[in-house]
Amino acid sequence: MALEIERKFLVTGAAWREAVGVHYAQGYLNRDKHRTVRVRVAGEAAFLSRLM
Repeated sequence: MALEIERKFLVTGAAWREAVGVHYAQGYLNRDKHRTVRVRVAGEAAFLSRLM
């Protein structure tokens, strides 16, 4: 099974509140129980990631 690491960071200051956000959407494709493909769309860009 694949290991995915999620990291969290503490943000100081309030400058991040002025930033423009990007909408993310993701889903998973799976036809083989030993392999999964993740589809992630971020704004106008899209990414495929193979998870094993």
